Amino acid sequence: MHPQPHNAPAAAANPASLSPGLRSGLRAADGSQHWAPAFELKFLLAEPDAQRLETALAPRLAPDPHADPALVGCYRITTLYLDTPALDVLHKIGRHRYRKFRVRCYGVAAAAESAHLERKTARNGQVRKRRITIGAEALPLLSPEPAPPSAPPTWGPEPEWFRRQVAARALRPACLVTYLRRAYDCPHGSGVRLTFDRQVLAAAADGWSLSAEPRSPVRLVDGDEPLVVCELKHVGPLPAAFKQTLADLGLVPAGVSKYRRAMRSLGLAPAPGPATEPRDA
Repeated sequence: MHPQPHNAPAAAANPASLSPGLRSGLRAADGSQHWAPAFELKFLLAEPDAQRLETALAPRLAPDPHADPALVGCYRITTLYLDTPALDVLHKIGRHRYRKFRVRCYGVAAAAESAHLERKTARNGQVRKRRITIGAEALPLLSPEPAPPSAPPTWGPEPEWFRRQVAARALRPACLVTYLRRAYDCPHGSGVRLTFDRQVLAAAADGWSLSAEPRSPVRLVDGDEPLVVCELKHVGPLPAAFKQTLADLGLVPAGVSKYRRAMRSLGLAPAPGPATEPRDA
């Protein structure tokens, strides 16, 4: 059995399992709700450091309810990244500097019944996402051509908005990335989410399809050491206890982009220059 999509009914009943960038507000101790910005810290860790961080923080957190027992508490994510023919997203040019558009599914992509269309805006560590869910059979309708009159009933204003955004930005499928994620959420709605991503694999995109099986390992740094992408996401200020744990372990945030590293590992983009890898997802 594979984990449900994150905005399936079970997830809606448990909003703590949503990425903080998708949440509309932060619930205070008195039950009131107010808007607060979402932030994201990324770490590129050797396996021993990732295990130490997980051991230190897990007692304060609850496992994501969508974890698949068959995957040892993880679940699979498959993401189709979009870019322009000139790779403006990869190079962070113009209006592509802070925003990226992608298509994501959970579980085995070839068997997925739904797909999530996402726009992610990331700037100065602050993140905001907009997500739309469609049936997986409707993915070909995202092609920047006029939507055919045979569009399924699930097609409506929101997916059409996404399709228009794709067309206006001259975006097209660039590459497919998959990985295993172990995730934890802070109970009581405090807005903290901790994720560990391993076994990152990539493949060149095959049109608007998620069914290809990525097999090429993504080199997250120069070298063959297997590394873990850790993300600490939070709404509002990061609690002091989490800050102290990061300091005690000597962990420093590092820019890492699965998309950029995947494109370079596949030979679809030039190797980075002396500048630091841009910080985004």
